[in-house]
Formats: sequence, structure tokens, C-alpha cells
Amino acid sequence: MDSKIRDIWIYNITMATFLIALYLKVFTNKRLFVLIADYSFSKTNIFTIMINSVLKKCNGAIVWNSNIKHDNRVVLPDILDESAIKIDDSGILKRKVLFSGSLGKTTGFEKVLDYFNTSTDLELYITGRPYEYSEDEFNALIDKFVTPNENIKYLGLLPIEEYYDVINSIDIALSFRDPKDIQHDGNFPSKILEYLSFSKFVISSKMYPDIDSNIYFYTELDDNSIDETFNRILKMSEKEVVEKREYIFNYLMKNHTQSALISAMNKVAR
Repeated sequence: MDSKIRDIWIYNITMATFLIALYLKVFTNKRLFVLIADYSFSKTNIFTIMINSVLKKCNGAIVWNSNIKHDNRVVLPDILDESAIKIDDSGILKRKVLFSGSLGKTTGFEKVLDYFNTSTDLELYITGRPYEYSEDEFNALIDKFVTPNENIKYLGLLPIEEYYDVINSIDIALSFRDPKDIQHDGNFPSKILEYLSFSKFVISSKMYPDIDSNIYFYTELDDNSIDETFNRILKMSEKEVVEKREYIFNYLMKNHTQSALISAMNKVAR
């Protein structure tokens, strides 16, 4: 007996779901919709070309990034659990900074190390794992920048509860992706929203037109620009800090929770 379900939703079309999506489009009369969080623009990878050809034939899409094109789409950069969004009512900012995730050249790891090597008035906490470094290359960076500097602490890949403890101990988080690297153009860095959901201020080296520019602080990847951005944040009055945190909290609740997702799904599938 055929299912009476008319609409099918898939989260990303990957190697694991490609054949399912293809079957639904070719052999059934179901309407197929997809939430696209990760997208490749490669024109040489055969499997990527096959996936993107199926995506184009889907009836609609919710995309995490406006660079991803579809005839029937809604742009919605990531969704948060509403109960996990916190607001810090303190107006005082600690001079503690977090850099977390994939620790690689295109994610700004070396630039962060170099900057905090001289900015000893700030404490840097690093969590995550090496990305595209050999063990020797990575250890050489740790020996050069972390070992001699008391203000730089490398904690490695942490269990989730310990990671949350680190987030709760800092007030500023960094997202230093290389803005010229096209591999970042097909997704949205969920870590930015994660940091914001913990009521942290985020400094980003990449501009994101799909979210409000007032919920993060943009900087270019040079020392002067980074200095200016840190100074702008740390010179905020307690009232300004509280107001900024309230603004971020209200924005996330309105635009990045279940209600926003349901609204987007209804619009795409209308």
C-alpha cells in the first residue's frame, strides 16, 4: 500500500541519502524537499555534480547560505534549540577569548597564535583538533606559541561538558575563517550561532549577509583591525554590554529557533 505522506524532507543529500532522493524523484509522485546545511560548488567532483543535479530537481529547499541557489528556497542559517539559548545579564566582560573547532590554516589558527603571542593582556583558550597539519607541524606550532606563553592555553579536543565549562568561562569567541577560501562559501559556520547562544560576543573575519551584522563583530585578518575590534568591545560600558546581549538573545529567539524553521518549511511547501 502506498504511503499517504505527500511531502518528504531530507537533511542534506549525501552519499548516504543520494539513492533515496533519486528513487523518490524518479519512481514516486512524492514532493521532495531538502534542508541544505553543507554544499559544494565543485565542478570537477563527479559525485558532487550528481548530488547537485538531484538538488535542482527537488521541489524546494531551506538553505543555510544564500550562495546556494534554488528556484524555490528560503534562506535560514542554522537552527538552535530554544531551551539552549542563554542570556548573561552581566555587563562586565572578561578578557578571556576562545578559539575552537578545526585548527587549520584556513580557519585562522596560525593568525590567532601569532596575534596572542604579542597580545599578552588577553587570555586565549584553544580547543579542538588539528586540521590538515601533520603531527610534527602541529606540535611545532604548539612549541613555538603555546609553551612559552602563559596567556595561551591549548586544551585539545574536550568532552562536551568540559567544553561547555570553557565556554562559560570566556566572554569573547573567534571565528577566523579565511574569507578568500571558497570552501566556506557553501555553508554557515554553526559555531558562530553556538557561541551567540551562550551569550558570548563573536569576532568574525568573514561577513555573513544572511544574518544581522549587529550580532557579531567583523574584523579583517590583520593586527591593526583585530586590535581595533577588541578595543571596541572591551571599551563598551556595562549598559552597552547588557543591551548588546539582550539584542543578540532576542534575535536568535526570533530567527533561529523551531518557529522560524516551521515558518520556512510552510513557505517552501505551500
